[in-house]
Amino acid sequence: MKAVLVFLGLALLTATAFLVAQRIQGAQQAESNQTTPALGFTPQVPIEQPTRLEIEAQLPASVYRISVDDPALLARGEVVYRTSCSSCHGANLEGQENWWIRDADGNLPAPPHDQTGHTWHHSDDVLFNLVKYGPAIYVADYSGKMPAYDGVLEDYDIQAVNSWIASTWPEEILLAQRERTLASEQPQ
Repeated sequence: MKAVLVFLGLALLTATAFLVAQRIQGAQQAESNQTTPALGFTPQVPIEQPTRLEIEAQLPASVYRISVDDPALLARGEVVYRTSCSSCHGANLEGQENWWIRDADGNLPAPPHDQTGHTWHHSDDVLFNLVKYGPAIYVADYSGKMPAYDGVLEDYDIQAVNSWIASTWPEEILLAQRERTLASEQPQ
């Protein structure tokens, strides 16, 4: 009986040591981002995503092109935003409360231009046109509060304000917007 208890104790100790070793090995593999082929997984080669600069290198120059690497353009964009946009879109790009719910007149409040809004979902040319011509260029019978700035702001100022807004986004959001812009400008 004593021998059986010793044998069971050793077996339990061995099984525990094996499980601890497996857990340590699993943690080490997770840290090195590898998987164990014996478990039916094969290591994946990371997909190389193009960088923002690589995407931007493929975009032709244009009056509407967003550029977050030009300090003079960004400085001008912040001034334009503060004087022409912040009264509706917020001092910190936060937009108006419940911006997705129509008001009593059927208008949508001003959306945020930070990463929580949908501004970054649009390409450079769409953003430029929305500022220059107002949403009526895309929405038939638009009767909202967003004015057209054609004749009020120069094209450079529109480019500057869109660039400054984009410069405030986290890199992954900016990269997504640059990818959308490139995709929208590819020949069909």
